[in-house]
Amino acid sequence: MKKLIDILLFLSLMISRSVAQESSSDPYKPILDRLAGVVTEPIRDWHLHTDTPHPEDPSLNDSDWQTISPSASTDDNAPNHWTGPRVLRRLIEVPETITATPLAMHG
Repeated sequence: MKKLIDILLFLSLMISRSVAQESSSDPYKPILDRLAGVVTEPIRDWHLHTDTPHPEDPSLNDSDWQTISPSASTDDNAPNHWTGPRVLRRLIEVPETITATPLAMHG
């Protein structure tokens, strides 16, 4: 009887140890699950202009600026390629309902 109790105790310890190792095997799982929920949405239709003083001013009228969709092209002959300083502006409305949600913006 003592031997049976020892065997059962040993098996229960081994099972509980195995479960504990499985649950702590990936400490980054919560972070990775949160990152998997991030959605990337490209931002199109930027207003482009040559270098302008204080382009951050919301009262600046950019309605007559050229409208482009930025690309990652490094080709000098690409339609959206330019040289020299330029200003890119775009109005982005962020809903109040997405508080505590990380945001990243890129063209």
